[in-house]
Amino acid sequence: MLQNKERIIRTLQSLPLREKVLAINILLYIFVGGGILYRALFRNASWPAYLIGIAFLSMGMYRFYLFYKALTRGERGGEVAEK
Repeated sequence: MLQNKERIIRTLQSLPLREKVLAINILLYIFVGGGILYRALFRNASWPAYLIGIAFLSMGMYRFYLFYKALTRGERGGEVAEK
């Protein structure tokens, strides 16, 4: 597990600027979605606020999943090497 974390951190440090911006974008989606849901819960907002918050959170988490999947696939050689 520790080797996995070290490998991911090393990969993140060697990413080009485009991928680093993508990682920041993913975090923003998750924080904005969480912020909207937090405000909706404690302000008794209407259902569109909950829907928008859940949409932002789910988009951020899906993008995180795709980003993580791409990082872990990098050393194995991609889909072609698995066939």
